[in-house]
Amino acid sequence: MKRWGRYKIRDGLKKRQISAYCIKKGLSEIDDEAYYTTMCNELARRNEAEKAGQHPYLRRRALADYMFKRGYESGLVWEAINELGL
Repeated sequence: MKRWGRYKIRDGLKKRQISAYCIKKGLSEIDDEAYYTTMCNELARRNEAEKAGQHPYLRRRALADYMFKRGYESGLVWEAINELGL
């Protein structure tokens, strides 16, 4: 709903003192394909908002940092960046 990654969801639930079992059960219900698609859509949306004249390396790094702050896993983020050719 808010396009958060698994890490941010887990941390938010821990702050609300939800049990570890419930967190694990809830995160297991996230569909992997929908999760990856949502991440790619968010990445593409953010790419359009980034500065156009920025060096390609800095642009990729800024996109990755944004996605890390949203709670996405680093391996998935870099895979999506390479797949989308950003």
